[in-house]
Amino acid sequence: MDNYQAIFERYEKKYLLSPAQYEALMKRIGDLAAPDAFGETTVLNLYYDTPDYRIIRRSLEKPVYKEKLRIRSYGVPEKGSQTFLELKKKYKGIVYKRRIALPYEEAYGHLEEGIPFKTVTQIGKEIDYFLLRNRDLTRGMVIIYERTAYAGIKDPDLRITFDRNIRYRERGPLCDLSEGSEGTEILNDGECIMEVKVPRAMPLELVHLLNELKIYPHSFSKYGQSYLSRFGKSKVQRRGTKPAAAAKPAEPAKPKPAAETKPAEPAKQKPVPEAKAQPAETVKKKSVEDVNKQARENARDAAAVPGNEVENG
Repeated sequence: MDNYQAIFERYEKKYLLSPAQYEALMKRIGDLAAPDAFGETTVLNLYYDTPDYRIIRRSLEKPVYKEKLRIRSYGVPEKGSQTFLELKKKYKGIVYKRRIALPYEEAYGHLEEGIPFKTVTQIGKEIDYFLLRNRDLTRGMVIIYERTAYAGIKDPDLRITFDRNIRYRERGPLCDLSEGSEGTEILNDGECIMEVKVPRAMPLELVHLLNELKIYPHSFSKYGQSYLSRFGKSKVQRRGTKPAAAAKPAEPAKPKPAAETKPAEPAKQKPVPEAKAQPAETVKKKSVEDVNKQARENARDAAAVPGNEVENG
């Protein structure tokens, strides 16, 4: 049970393949990758979430950082079967996965009954911290599918998986990995999800092959799509698989006849209020009075100066 990879850090690209695309790819992929030692397996996952599905709803909003907690089993587990308790995180396009191998009943016991891990590890502490921040976790959904895995031939770090017959079981008595592999399917007949997993850039030869076959990335979450199928959309909407329609040549613009220009009307000016002119006689009269008044004031000023007194005759 100790011989397994516990930590993953890689880029993961997903593609929704039609039956024709899958068949065409299988004819060409032999130089790049070959089936690994595990062959085809049935993968079962039990996702834990809040009663209102807060974790998956937030994940569907595509935040910069998101995380999920699940128990994974390869094949339907029985008592004592090995399962993996996994904490999967995604930050800025990079997937970080931490997992602990545990017997089936111990994984359930830790998550649902609070039974401590027998061995304290860093990964166990990270899982417990997630549980501490999400105290109201309960069983969310069981997600099941058949997986065929391929390993790179020229690039040993390359991993390609094909997941078919993706199905789910919702909350209730059957929301348990031991209840078998039945469920409600979410893909159309013959479709599958391909995942390309690499620690760095994708091999250029694979990029050219996918472009040639018109196979393009497709945002997809098995748990997310199962949630939408249960509470919203019924089937996966295919995107990005059809070439863009050729644009029609633009027709030359027909010149519009010039509009007749009307002569500009003179601007209407507001009438300026006329100042009321005073009669000339009044103006003249006031001017004489002002002069006489000024003369009298000058005379008084002169009399006030010593030596300037006026003698009476």
